[in-house]
Amino acid sequence: MARNYIAYYQKLGFADKPPATLSTLRTLHRNHMMTIPFENLDIHYGDRITLSPAAHYEKLVGNGRGGFCYEMNGLFFEAITALGFEAWRISVRVADGKGGFLQEFGHLAIVVSLDEKLYLCDVGFGESFIEPMLIQSKLKQPQGSKVYRMIKDINETFVVQYAAPEQKFKDHYSFTLDKRELDDFADMCIYHQESPNSTFTQKVLCSIATPEGRITLTRQSVIVTKNGIKDLRIIESEEAFFEELFLQFGILL
Repeated sequence: MARNYIAYYQKLGFADKPPATLSTLRTLHRNHMMTIPFENLDIHYGDRITLSPAAHYEKLVGNGRGGFCYEMNGLFFEAITALGFEAWRISVRVADGKGGFLQEFGHLAIVVSLDEKLYLCDVGFGESFIEPMLIQSKLKQPQGSKVYRMIKDINETFVVQYAAPEQKFKDHYSFTLDKRELDDFADMCIYHQESPNSTFTQKVLCSIATPEGRITLTRQSVIVTKNGIKDLRIIESEEAFFEELFLQFGILL
C-alpha cells in the first residue's frame, strides 16, 4: 500500500496534496532544504541508517529529524513520485578537490522528467543549489550567492560546477542519467557510516539553508551566515553542542 505523504507536504507548506507541476517541484525542493536539516547525528549518537523508505519517513517527518543524502533524497523521491512526477534515482560522484571524483554511489540524487525537460533535484548534499537545476550543458543558473552550471562530456557525463562572485568555476560533482535502484547504494551507505575515510565518521554535522544563508553546527562551532556575513561561535563543551542543536534545529537527542 502506498504511503500517504500528506504530512510531508504540509511540513513543507502545502495545505494538501499539491499538483505535479514545476512550481510544486521548485517549492518542495526549496522548502525541504530550508525545513529539514542535513545531518549525520545517527552515525555518532544513534542507530544505523538504512535504505528503508519507511524509516526515512518516520525519522524526517515523524520525528522531526534530518538526514544525509540517502535519507533526504530517498524521502524526496518517494514523495514526488507519489504526486505523479516521472523521476528516477541517479548515482553521483562527488568532486575530491583534486581534479577528480570520488566513488560511484557515494551520493544519491534525482532526475525529474517534466514537460519534455529534465531537472536535477538534490535536497541531500548540504550546501548546494536550492531549487532544481535544468539539465542543460553550459547554461548558467544563478542560485542564491552562487552561479551553477553543468558541462556534458563525450561520455554523456555531466559535471556540475559552481562559482561565487568574481571567482572561477569549481567542480561540485558528476553524474550520468543512468537509472539506479535504492539498493544499489547499500554498500556506500554502510561505508559512510563505518569507514574512517568517510567525512561523515570524521565529524558531526548539522546544517540547514535559510532565506538569508545557512546555519551549520559542528562539535567545534556554530556558523550563522546571513547575506554573506558569517557569525562564528566556538562550541566549548558537548553540553553546549546539544544546546545549540536544540536551539538552532529543534533537535533533542
